[in-house]
Amino acid sequence: MRGRNRHGRRYLYHVSSPLQAGCKSRCGTGSRIAAKVIENAVFGRLRGWSGKPLASISELTTILRKVTVHRGSLVVQVQLAPYEDWTNNILAPDRVDPSADGLLQICSLLTLFNRGGRTWLDQAAGHRKAQPDRAFIAGLRHAHSELQRCGIDMTDQRGRVCEPKGIDDPYLRKLTSLGFLAPDLQRAILEGKQPAGLTLSALLATPLPLD
Repeated sequence: MRGRNRHGRRYLYHVSSPLQAGCKSRCGTGSRIAAKVIENAVFGRLRGWSGKPLASISELTTILRKVTVHRGSLVVQVQLAPYEDWTNNILAPDRVDPSADGLLQICSLLTLFNRGGRTWLDQAAGHRKAQPDRAFIAGLRHAHSELQRCGIDMTDQRGRVCEPKGIDDPYLRKLTSLGFLAPDLQRAILEGKQPAGLTLSALLATPLPLD
């Protein structure tokens, strides 16, 4: 569903079945959740389960069939090609549940909580502790420093470029591509919550997707 806040800014959110029917949610929470919160949780997990930490949203959407949010879990159903096998990437506490129609159904733990009058997901519930990768973090910070040296400030929401300069070093040109990663992925790297298997060397050896 769509809505606007008091400042007139548009936002998207998902509404629970009881609320759509005009009833109060039985669990007292989870009646309305910001769409971006759920999408980050789902696509972040799909990248880890598929073993493709850089998979684009459009690529993942083609296999996604259904997402159900419960008070303590997130259930995702995907349609895989016959040659695909995700079992080695689905680690506890995540688990594979029986599903009909040849779909792969994965249950992942999460926690719903209220803050500021809104419902949020604790995406890290039941998952591994943060594991900061110092080399990865240093590379990301170096990328932003190099971009700023070249007149590109990725934190400037107006997208201004001041006297841009080229980069002669091939490695630095590749490294600066880190500065164009999705903000949520950059935040996960800084917090040590990057998808399993995603390292600086792996990222630099992989062509970055355009979407």
